[in-house]
Amino acid sequence: MLSIRFAVLLSLSLFTLEAFSENWPNWRGPNSNGISGESNVPTIWDRETNVKWRIDLPERGNSTPSVWEDKIFVTQAIEAEDRRTLMCLNREDGSLLWQSGVTYTKKEPTHKANPYCSASAVTDGERVIAWYGPAGVSAYDFEGKELWHTDLGDLDHMWGYGSSPILYKDLVIINFGPGNREFLVALNKETGKEIWRVLPQHDQEFEGNDKSEKLHGSWNTPKVIRNNDRDELLINWSHRTIAYNPMTGEEYWRCNGLGDLSYANPIWGEGTLVALGGYHGPSFAVAPKGDGDLTETRLWTVDRSPLRLGSGIILDGHLYIPDMQGFLECIKLDNGESIWKERLEKGGPSGETWSSLVLADGNLYLMNKSGTTSVVKAKPEFELVSVNPLGEHTNASTVISNGEIFIRTDERLWCIAEQKQ
Repeated sequence: MLSIRFAVLLSLSLFTLEAFSENWPNWRGPNSNGISGESNVPTIWDRETNVKWRIDLPERGNSTPSVWEDKIFVTQAIEAEDRRTLMCLNREDGSLLWQSGVTYTKKEPTHKANPYCSASAVTDGERVIAWYGPAGVSAYDFEGKELWHTDLGDLDHMWGYGSSPILYKDLVIINFGPGNREFLVALNKETGKEIWRVLPQHDQEFEGNDKSEKLHGSWNTPKVIRNNDRDELLINWSHRTIAYNPMTGEEYWRCNGLGDLSYANPIWGEGTLVALGGYHGPSFAVAPKGDGDLTETRLWTVDRSPLRLGSGIILDGHLYIPDMQGFLECIKLDNGESIWKERLEKGGPSGETWSSLVLADGNLYLMNKSGTTSVVKAKPEFELVSVNPLGEHTNASTVISNGEIFIRTDERLWCIAEQKQ
């Protein structure tokens, strides 16, 4: 009888674990907001503790893995071979299952801290799609066979690109830019055929000029939200956020108030949009209702923000956001009041960060350039849970799936998991 009861309890516990496990199919996770619904996530690790496996990567990279069941997808440049590739890894041990890609020999400018293939892949469980910047967009089946490839033309910016593709119904949507050619484009996910394209509609100061002469641009990944009883596609351009019909590219509404540079994703939650300016640019929050110009309805504005690159989290009336100097801040969502702001521990030579926040089981995870992940309680009183160093440089962000954390550094991909007796 005892053995039967044990078997039943074990089966129930495994069912519960499986019920709360999630895929991480794209940048910022299952809901594209950095929030995981899982509760069995490690909070303590280092180079030896709670390491399930680690594998060497061919070269450095800033993209984050995408995870679907037993497969991990990582975009990876092989610069010595002029290759832009997608790697498919075995989730159980990190072994390489296949690697597919394209060859691209044209000059491709970028920042020294932003290697090629900085866009994360996106998958729907049947196909996986990678955007290689000027080298085009490729779709593969789960065996690595190329299904289609679409060339969107040249992309020329001295800092390179950073946006990742998203899926919406039967569309792949990409923020193509920044540079002299900038646009939002939707492709059919089964064929790669272009469905619609819209331009960012810059202010008059950019019209007819070489836009590379003035440093500006949008590196953020678009996001689809449910608002006004419809789906809306948000993107932060230079100077404004615009909401589009994701099926057609028709503009619904816009809100002005950003600066020349826009890095962080649109942050959406509790009926509120927060748009963060980059490189000390202005930021704002708005609760969008209706169509047209909503600039005058903003909840709050900040004329000069800290250096911000990573995206934040909205939870229970509060906004949690990092800045590039290694601070984490808690702000009241309705009025922009700062509740606390703390510099997190370095755990290595640099406390600066390009990473975005991830939330799981009431804990915020933020990784810095030294590969140190701080875990902080997501609440209005600052509470540090743990500091977890890996000792390897990274500009990527953490990924959570099925109770495991995947961390990409310049050297390796790490799988962090609780090592149970």
